[in-house]
Amino acid sequence: MDYILHLNDETQECLESGSLDVSEQNVMYCRVKGGTERARFLRAAYYQICAKLEYDETDDRYWLPCRDREITILRDGTANS
Repeated sequence: MDYILHLNDETQECLESGSLDVSEQNVMYCRVKGGTERARFLRAAYYQICAKLEYDETDDRYWLPCRDREITILRDGTANS
């Protein structure tokens, strides 16, 4: 499954691996526009993404399943796949 982002400028982009992070205040962001901009998720989109998160107790990490990869969400403002 790929995730399509609908941006406020009425464009759409695929969620890229390594672009998703959650702040200390539990605000979700991702990199858009080729990684040049940081976009904040609206509340409804945040809840939609959170509903799809998986938790790996062994590694103590949350991740988002995405077609052929996992997008790991880190709380320090970085993410990777």
